[in-house]
Amino acid sequence: MGLYTYPKEEQPDPTKREVQVAVKEIKKSQVDETFFSQMEKEFEVIKRLKNKNIVEFIKLYRSKKNFYYVFELVRGADLAHKLK
Repeated sequence: MGLYTYPKEEQPDPTKREVQVAVKEIKKSQVDETFFSQMEKEFEVIKRLKNKNIVEFIKLYRSKKNFYYVFELVRGADLAHKLK
């Protein structure tokens, strides 16, 4: 996961145009097209879920070599650490 800034499309405050996000990169060479199709469907459902206990999925991008999944940035320990 990487940390990036992302233009927020529906930002109520016009002085704040960016938000920090987490980006997961997946190389296309490591998955097949069926994987991407399935993930697109799942993320369409996830995008509609709005709950403080669910990390918000923002957008899915694809380039010639990679897929990029953009999520809300959650600071703190990772889930594996919390489950110990």
